[in-house]
Amino acid sequence: MSFRLLRLPDVALREVLKKFNPKETLLLAQTSLQSSRLISRHRRYHDIKITVVDGDFDSYMHIFYGEREIFRIFIDTRREDNYNSFWRFKTLVPVRYLRNTLMSRWTQKVTAFQEILDFLNKIFRIKEVSFEISREPSNWVVLILEHVKAKNLKIESVEWSEAKENEDITERFFMALKGVRYLSIQGFSRFNYYHLLQMDLLQITGASKMIAENIVALRNCKRVSLVFVWLRAVDMKRILREYMENLGELLELRMKYHIYVELEEVVKGLDVVRIEEEGNHPKYWFTTNDGIRFSVTREMTMIVVIRRET
Repeated sequence: MSFRLLRLPDVALREVLKKFNPKETLLLAQTSLQSSRLISRHRRYHDIKITVVDGDFDSYMHIFYGEREIFRIFIDTRREDNYNSFWRFKTLVPVRYLRNTLMSRWTQKVTAFQEILDFLNKIFRIKEVSFEISREPSNWVVLILEHVKAKNLKIESVEWSEAKENEDITERFFMALKGVRYLSIQGFSRFNYYHLLQMDLLQITGASKMIAENIVALRNCKRVSLVFVWLRAVDMKRILREYMENLGELLELRMKYHIYVELEEVVKGLDVVRIEEEGNHPKYWFTTNDGIRFSVTREMTMIVVIRRET
């Protein structure tokens, strides 16, 4: 069937490909180099989303069309032999295909992700790429992020539970994250580049090593959630003073403390413009130098929230 399709005039082929779903298009593109080249000329008809996953046991790519997963490509670097066919990316690799899943064998994980991504980007129009990383090493993650940025693709979100402590890799990692909408990381003990983060939502699940200066630097993000914060009242007072000078883009900063901090002690000596008594915890209001109002209050016993007035 593919050979008859390839003989169609370009206009007719375009109309036929419009009726193919993304999975059918993907499989057709693997029938020959000619079909791959022809299909790539009409890739605007399918917007897909990619999620790169490196889990504890498997590494793979989700391919989504709308909100529905249509295909999954697993990456195997263990040299298993139960493969029965080949797919051509930039490299010809052994594969095993079953329904909506493709097992592929590679020698290096970085090469695998780069070549699969390039192939998908040639066949489809990739709307966004997300990452779910749950293990080290981290250097290959940075290489993939940089590759995605070099292709001018949008990185929607990154979830990385065990980021490796390496200053050079960490700086490159955060540089590559510019423009990412959502980032969730475990946190770093030695890191001075928080000012590079500019995203809609940032979650740091291990913030115990963060100091006041680190948290102040997060004002380029819109919404921030920090877990296991170990700051004293004097540190919290410093953060509020800095935000009174310049709140930046910050809409909300939510901090889950590991120790109890008394807000009355925190706001003592600061220019509080209003106090609202609502519920069990008062809300203290401040005004920045350029007239923006924001508040600090406690939500539940160990959660402190700074929120801009909207």
